[in-house]
Amino acid sequence: MDNFQKIRVFSRIQAEKFVPPNKYHAWISITTPGDEVSCITLRKPYDIGIKRVQFHDVDNEAWGSDYIVPDNQHAREIYSFMRWNYMAIEELYVHCDAGISRSAGVAAALSKIFLGSDEEFFKAPYQPNRLIYKLILQIHENQV
Repeated sequence: MDNFQKIRVFSRIQAEKFVPPNKYHAWISITTPGDEVSCITLRKPYDIGIKRVQFHDVDNEAWGSDYIVPDNQHAREIYSFMRWNYMAIEELYVHCDAGISRSAGVAAALSKIFLGSDEEFFKAPYQPNRLIYKLILQIHENQV
């Protein structure tokens, strides 16, 4: 039986200030390439881990070589992290710079896969990045 119950989305500033409740949790930290990684504080024994990924908030390859577009490798890393840890996690926290697009896209995909619904993340103020959302779902479908 798994204990996984909830996914929460944060901006980077919110994530760095957030003190998680005494529940087993993990983080997915999405930052813009070139930026320093976020300074999220992990707390023993409740921290399961943190998966850090970097890509720009773009939704197709037409953006060109100046941008790191979310791709299968990013999706695979995020999905694998969650797949191997979700039975130990009660809450998953996902953040990006603004907490609106990249983190919402990741949260929506993982919520659909592991909790059965993504509706929460397709309501305001969220504007999920459809590319990372689609890629994570495709990785999951290829694993099943």
